Amino acid sequence: LIVTIFMVINICFAPHWIELLTEMRKLMESADIIILEEPPNDFFKSMLDGIISVDEYIQLLSEETFSLKPAFPLYTSQLCIILKSAYMQGKIIFQIEPYLEIVEKIYEFIDKHEAQGMKPDQILSEIKKSQEFGIVYNHEHITYKLLLEYYDSLSRGFDDAVYALLKYSRAEARRLKLRSKMRAEKIIKALKDVNVEKSNIFIESGNIHLCLYHYLSEYFEDTNISSIYLLNSIIKNFDKKMQYIIRPNDVLTFMHIFNIRDDEIEQLLAARSIIRLIMINENEIFPSKKQQFPKMEEEITIARLISSLNYEQCKSLYYKLKGK
Repeated sequence: LIVTIFMVINICFAPHWIELLTEMRKLMESADIIILEEPPNDFFKSMLDGIISVDEYIQLLSEETFSLKPAFPLYTSQLCIILKSAYMQGKIIFQIEPYLEIVEKIYEFIDKHEAQGMKPDQILSEIKKSQEFGIVYNHEHITYKLLLEYYDSLSRGFDDAVYALLKYSRAEARRLKLRSKMRAEKIIKALKDVNVEKSNIFIESGNIHLCLYHYLSEYFEDTNISSIYLLNSIIKNFDKKMQYIIRPNDVLTFMHIFNIRDDEIEQLLAARSIIRLIMINENEIFPSKKQQFPKMEEEITIARLISSLNYEQCKSLYYKLKGK
């Protein structure tokens, strides 16, 4: 255990929306140490130092790595601008996401040994028995396989899609628990190597990684660890009666992470999740004067619709949306 009475840890749970970066920046400005939810790469320091531009940095990630291409390039670009400013102020910045770091290493391993003429069966065998790669590969293989089965099920019918989504969600929950555990352990190791006794620490986290708080709390005593749910902190701008917004697919995953079983509720959450996934616009949106929180507004609109739907209503709406 690490006993750090004067250390403050703020875990910021948030989706990767551009409109949330203003609030996130405020939290980073008060921090001494910033811990990003991303694996390290060879280009990050050059970007912070101004040797390469932010655009060049994102291009290098897209072209020179196997799996580190930003899923949200506009968000990443704006975040990098904030990070460059924080870096110039002398803040310590860590990139810590060991699970995804291993995923990238697996791709590098495959590429290297394919170039050496090793057969695919032999490469796969080496990966599976590797102490470093094995468990991550197993989770990636199972989860991705079930995700593809879910996509395939959408062509068969609503009930099949619900069943497939539930299977995927359970596998994803197991994967998320491993990711959070690995990340917590790596964060602790990083903090041991710097003087953090009186530090304010900001930890970036996706809004689905709630068990990161649990794993970090196990390592620290007498430490102020706060969970900041960025969506909930700004939702009062839209509806004073609405205290929080949690997407049905997230609730479903939380249930599986924390081993809460209720078949009827799980099926309903899966049904609502499918409707949300059909309706939501996954593209990144820049906020404007007219729409300061465009993604939030969209989520609230959809949440208000699906929160009152039962299973059969979801099923009926599904076929209407699919044009069947």
